[in-house]
Amino acid sequence: MILNIFDKLINQVSKNTFIVSFSTEHDSLPLWSNYSVNYGCSINLSYNDLISNIGINLSNNIKSHKISNIVTFQGLVIYDNLTKSKIVNEYLKILNFYLKKIPLRSIKEIESNNWIIPIMKRIFARLFIIALLTKENYFESEKEFRFICNVDVISQPSLLNFRESNGLIIPYIKVNSLFRNDKLPIVSITIGPRNNVDKAKAGLRSFLDSRGYTNVKILKSKIPLRY
Repeated sequence: MILNIFDKLINQVSKNTFIVSFSTEHDSLPLWSNYSVNYGCSINLSYNDLISNIGINLSNNIKSHKISNIVTFQGLVIYDNLTKSKIVNEYLKILNFYLKKIPLRSIKEIESNNWIIPIMKRIFARLFIIALLTKENYFESEKEFRFICNVDVISQPSLLNFRESNGLIIPYIKVNSLFRNDKLPIVSITIGPRNNVDKAKAGLRSFLDSRGYTNVKILKSKIPLRY
């Protein structure tokens, strides 16, 4: 019975859950090599501006949808296995506390205690979110920060978009910046380790200026090139 409630809830919630990933590291060798093949740029965004203005870019036919109906969670990804276990155990203790209040001799007795079902669902939902904020400790160098958005795309399928990645079709929702002048809160941009960094900086400076980002600093990676 309990596992059935868990499976049903997770199956429903997971279809409406989307993740935006960032990193607190702007110049990391593992990130350069894993995600950009040592090329590209790292965009440093203002954390305060980002969390206070992030929203969902809704299609024209559902502009009346309220942003407040979209549940958003955020946090640093947890890599430490001991920390993961402690958090999960705390929620399981809470669940066990309430389950002890009702006899578990039969499924009918659980179902007859309707008050316990919403509590179980809330606990399972929190465990699901925590799971989305965890990662194997092998990836700790990424220092990832995630936004987790829960959007009802089942009843509003027009919110869904799709992209191709490595031969897979990936569903996603558009995140719209609600910042002043529709500009992202870019603080600086770090150019990855490369041997023609001066040319890259000149081209990037010209591009940023043409788009109105004249105050954005351009930094060079401090990681030396090795051949």
